[in-house]
Amino acid sequence: MRDPARAEGEHAVAESEERRSAVMLPAVLFLILYAYPCFERWLTGPRPEQHPCDRPRNQPTRTALGAAAVSAYAVLLTAGGQDVLAYGFGLPVELLTRSFRTALFVLPFLTYHATERACLGLQAADRRRLLDGETTAEVRRTAGGGYEEAYTLLSREEAYRILVRDTPRPRAEGTEAQRWFHRHRLRNALSRWYFGKSVEMPATAWQRRRVAFVRAAPGEVSEGAAKS
Repeated sequence: MRDPARAEGEHAVAESEERRSAVMLPAVLFLILYAYPCFERWLTGPRPEQHPCDRPRNQPTRTALGAAAVSAYAVLLTAGGQDVLAYGFGLPVELLTRSFRTALFVLPFLTYHATERACLGLQAADRRRLLDGETTAEVRRTAGGGYEEAYTLLSREEAYRILVRDTPRPRAEGTEAQRWFHRHRLRNALSRWYFGKSVEMPATAWQRRRVAFVRAAPGEVSEGAAKS
């Protein structure tokens, strides 16, 4: 016969662990949320004040990290009700526990890479739209006797929306050949990983000046210089 005092002690230990996990997980979550802007600022370094809104596709690594974090939180949220799932679907609790433990590492990894590739693909699609224009409902006959879909140039508003984006460059501080100690090596490596993947957009010289004017800090570039 099982000792009632021992059983009560084990139950108290289990409740204590549940309370600890219920407090630690939200604390870690909010700590990451508050520390993330500081981490990104550490990677970019001092930059002028800017107010453009980033499209998710223009920051593939940031978007992929956010999607991976949401998928990990979804796994943890679903795992919290594994006893209900086991009862409702008639599955062993041990099987669900192992499945959720595996999904906690596999699903965010897959979500990160899938989201990053999707963002880069959308950037490539924007580049094709700038070069070729948008398709229309017309079909034209070519000189060789074939048929092709007609294209029209993007409007200035749509081209402006695609071209005006924040594109920080990977940092390379402290990597000069004469330096024997590269103290920024870790930050430079993380910066290359974070900002290294992007699709370059075609733009005329006038468009580049306008983009530089919009992205500049207040008072840094004059309106006349941007129009010239």
